[in-house]
This record gives sequence, C-alpha cells and structure tokens, in this order.
Amino acid sequence: MMQADQMRPFHVEDWVNQYDFSVTSRRNYMRAAKRCFKWAKKQGYLDSNPIEDLEVPSAECREVIVEAAEFEVLKSYTRNQSLLDLMLLTWETGCRPQELLRVEARHVDMKNQRWVFHKSES
Repeated sequence: MMQADQMRPFHVEDWVNQYDFSVTSRRNYMRAAKRCFKWAKKQGYLDSNPIEDLEVPSAECREVIVEAAEFEVLKSYTRNQSLLDLMLLTWETGCRPQELLRVEARHVDMKNQRWVFHKSES
C-alpha cells in the first residue's frame, strides 16, 4: 500500500487506464482524485498535493439529435404530467432539464417573451 504523499500523476493515470472508460468518465475519475488530494492539503492532512500537476482530459462533446418521431415515441411512454411538461419545454426551448428546473417567476420577461437570468445565476 502506498502513502498518499508518494502518489504521483502517473499513478492516477495508470489506475484510470486499467478500465475501459469513455473520455468523460476518465475525466471525472481524475477530477475526483484531484479534488480529494486538494481537500486533504487544505485540511492539513498533506503538506503538498502530489498530483496537483495531473493533466485532466477535456470534456467530450457529444451532440445527440432527437428526431421528431423519436420524441413522439418518448412522449407516448410518459405517464407523469410533470415529466411530460419538462420534456416539452426541453424540446421547445433547447434548454437542458437542469436549466428549466431553475426557472422562477422572477426570471420571466413577459413583454419580450423570454426568460432572463442575471449573470450571477448563469
């Protein structure tokens, strides 16, 4: 077993590389490791962060286009009206579900028919 202060970036890379992960999963595992060591240093468990220089891959961009016919099939399987409303708003606006769940009445600009998020919220 290795002491935390003996860990090096290549150890994390070797650990992640032994699995058949997507680029995004590799990124997430590496970020989690970096975050743990950063926390340990902040808390005083470590004097320095031995994997601070670990290079994390960029996020993988995937664009998935749902065709209208596919969306109709999805809607036909949806029994929960709240979920269906969320799906329809997502379809119509192009927003991600997590963005839609943050919309509040104060964000609605009826005059210009839009939602407005202040910089601090976006």
